[in-house]
Amino acid sequence: MGEKERSNTHEDQGGVDRPQQDLLRTLGVLCSLRQLLLHHLVLSALLLACAMARDGGILTWEGLGLADAVEHHRCGPRTLKLNHACLRVLVPDDYDDGAAASASDRFLLEAQSEECVGCPLWTVWEGPAAEAGAGVAVNTSFATRVRLTREGANQSSCDATYHFGEYGIYGVAEGGNSSAPCEVTEIRPPVHSLAFLLYIALVLLGLRVLWLLGQFLFRTRWVRARWMYYRFGVSVDLQEDLAEDVMFVQPDQQQQQDEQQQQQEPPVDSSALVPPPAPRPRARVKSIDILRGISISIMIFVNYGGGDYWFFHHAPWNGLTVADLVFPWFLFVMGVSLVFSVQSRLRRGASKKSLLASAARRSAALVFLGLFLNSGHGRNTDLRTLRLPGVLQRFGLSYMIVASVEICCMSRELPPPGAGRISRHLRDLRQNAWQLSVTAALIAAHACLTFLLPVPGCPTGYLGPGGLHDGGQYADCTGGAAGYIDRALLGDGHIYRHPTSAKIYDSHVPFDPEGLLGTLTSAALVLLGCHAGKIMLAYPSWGQRVSRWLVWALVLGLVAGFLCDFSQEGGVIPVNKNLWSISFILALASMGLVLLTML
Repeated sequence: MGEKERSNTHEDQGGVDRPQQDLLRTLGVLCSLRQLLLHHLVLSALLLACAMARDGGILTWEGLGLADAVEHHRCGPRTLKLNHACLRVLVPDDYDDGAAASASDRFLLEAQSEECVGCPLWTVWEGPAAEAGAGVAVNTSFATRVRLTREGANQSSCDATYHFGEYGIYGVAEGGNSSAPCEVTEIRPPVHSLAFLLYIALVLLGLRVLWLLGQFLFRTRWVRARWMYYRFGVSVDLQEDLAEDVMFVQPDQQQQQDEQQQQQEPPVDSSALVPPPAPRPRARVKSIDILRGISISIMIFVNYGGGDYWFFHHAPWNGLTVADLVFPWFLFVMGVSLVFSVQSRLRRGASKKSLLASAARRSAALVFLGLFLNSGHGRNTDLRTLRLPGVLQRFGLSYMIVASVEICCMSRELPPPGAGRISRHLRDLRQNAWQLSVTAALIAAHACLTFLLPVPGCPTGYLGPGGLHDGGQYADCTGGAAGYIDRALLGDGHIYRHPTSAKIYDSHVPFDPEGLLGTLTSAALVLLGCHAGKIMLAYPSWGQRVSRWLVWALVLGLVAGFLCDFSQEGGVIPVNKNLWSISFILALASMGLVLLTML
C-alpha cells in the first residue's frame, strides 16, 4: 500500500488514527503508573511484613502457632526474643589442678555488653552449683564480656569475651584450672535471623527481573500487536497500518512529530483562534527523588520496629546504624532541592524579601507542627513537661538558617563559566564561596562550644553518655556541653527524658538528640547538600557532576575518618548521632554524595 493510498485509507476511516494514537499514549501512561504502583505495593508489603516480625507481631513463633518452636527457644522460664541467646553455667566434675567444685560452692555470673564502654559488669545470675543449669538471656547485638566467679573453699574467677548468636544456647565454665580463662561452649547452634532480609532481597530482585523481561517482550511488535487484538479488539492489519513508533511513543517524540507535521502543512491565517500550547511540566531530578525515597523506605523500617533487628535501632551512643541515616539524609536532600527552588524563583523575578518571608513562614509551620506532635496531638496540655526540641523543629530551624544564607548570597543568574581553564573547573567554588564560608563558621562555632564551654561538675570537652560510662565517674554529664546548654536554656522538663544511651549506660539525666547545639551542624549538613545542588546547576555534563561529587565525597569522608580515627570509639570527635558531631555530619554528607553519584 502506497503512502497516498495509506493516507486516503486513514481519511476514509473518519480520523481513526488520531484517537488510536491517543489511546495508545494513554495506555503507555497507565502502564507506567501501574509499574510505579506495583513496585510501591510490593515494597510496602515486604517492609511491613519484616516490621511485624517483632516480638508480639503476627510473624512471631507464638503468632504462627508453632508450639514446638516456642519450646525450642525457651531459656529457663522465659522465651528468647530476637537478638538474645541463652547462657548457662556449667560445672565440670573436676579440674586439672584438682580444685573440684563442691555442692556448697556458689557461682556468680556477671556480664556486660562491649557496646557499654568502660562500664562495670552486671550480675545476671547467682546461685549454688546444684542450680547452675538454669539459663539467663544475653544480648547478641554486640560482643559480651563474661566473668564467672566461684565462691567457696576453692575460690576462683575467669573472664571471657564472646559474641553470641541469636537463639543459640551456650554454656560457660571455668577453664581447665582455676587460672585459665572461661570456656564458652555451644550447646545448641544459633539461627540465621538475617535470612529473612536475604529472602526479601531475593524476592525483590526476582520481581525486578520478571518485570524487565516482561517489558522487553512487550516491546516486540508481534507481542504488542496480539495484546492489542485480544485486549481491545484492534485488528493486526490496522496495527500494521499505524507507524511502529506510534505504539508507545514518548511525549517528547510525539511533540517533535507534531512540529514536523505542522511545518509541512501550509500556514493558516486564523492563527489567533488556535489556543497556545500547554506549558510542559518541569522535569524532576530523579536522583534526588530516589534518594528521598530510599530515606522514606528506611524510615518505614525504623518507625515500625524494623523487625527488632539491632541495626534498625539508633546507636546507643557512638557509632552508626541504618536508623541513623534517615534524618541526616533528609536534611542533605533538603539542601540539594532548596538550591533549585531558590534559583528558580529568583530567575522569575521574585524579590529576596518575599523569599525570606516565605522561608520564615515555612520554618514556623514546621516548628509549630513539631510542637503539636510533641504534645501528643494536643492531648498533653501541661506546658511544664512539653518537649520543645524535636525532628520537625530541627528541620524548621535548619531550613531557616540555610534558606536565609542562600537567598542573601545567591545571584539571580548563574555566573559565567570564566575565561581560564582553572576558572571553569572552579565554577562551583566561585558560585558558592560565601555559603562554604558560613558552613565552616557553623562547624567552628560547634567545635568551640563543645570543647571550650565549661560544664559544672564535668571535664571540659566531655563527649560521653554519662551514667556508667568510664566507671560512673561522670554520671550526670550526659552529652557534655550539648546537654548542658539544653538543660540550662530549656530546662529538664522540656527536653527528651529517654535518650538511647539510658538503656545500656543507665543514665538518668535528660538529654535531647535534637537539642540546640546540634542545630549548628545540622545547618552545616544542609549547606553541604546545597553545594551538591550548586554543582548540578554549574555543570550540565554528567561527567563533570560525578567527578566533583566523588572528589567532595572523598575529601569529606577522609576528614570524618581522621576525626574519629576510623573507629567507633577512637579519635578526637567520634561519629555520634546523638551529639550530631562534626565527624557524623561529614560522614553522612560523603555518603549522600556517593548515593547521588550512583543514582
